[in-house]
Amino acid sequence: MIRKLFVVLVVALATVPATAFAGNSARDVHASASKQCTAVQAKIGAISFERTFASFSACVSALTPLARQNANTAAASCRSARANANFAATHDGKTFAQFYGVGPTHTNAFGKCVSRKERAASAADLSATSACQSEQGAAFAACIALKAHPSLTVSPIQPSQESQQQEPKGSTPIGGCGPGTSDPAHPLSCTVSKTT
Repeated sequence: MIRKLFVVLVVALATVPATAFAGNSARDVHASASKQCTAVQAKIGAISFERTFASFSACVSALTPLARQNANTAAASCRSARANANFAATHDGKTFAQFYGVGPTHTNAFGKCVSRKERAASAADLSATSACQSEQGAAFAACIALKAHPSLTVSPIQPSQESQQQEPKGSTPIGGCGPGTSDPAHPLSCTVSKTT
């Protein structure tokens, strides 16, 4: 009985397209955050990058939540578009598979949709980096989220004693987060969440 269930599970997983898992795995999100950090470093320069983040891995840690949000939003948007009965009416008469798919059989439409939307979100994030250059670490990621994705909001994380002592002075607060706010409960780091 257990062997039959295992075989059924393996067959079921084999029929699920690999792209159904794309963009949301920890490795994919980490790779996306790493690419964003490389692009940020190139855009703002090595000196500014070092002032903003203690290290490259600190940048990846700070941008991982934003990369995860981009992946989740892209996947949700593509699921919604795929399920939309009126998709063809707004896409030159093409079905979801025809619009995003590859080749004569329109394969990998969902994966192509997700990657296209993730690239667009990453491009928006990168264009917001100059405006957020004065922020540090996690506040930098929160600033990018606010500037590039207006539908996202920033919620403060309760600071530890150690993080309160290490806050740099003179930074501009982001939406109520960061040093310089009148409320001492607002830390340098913030969490990003999507508003509806």
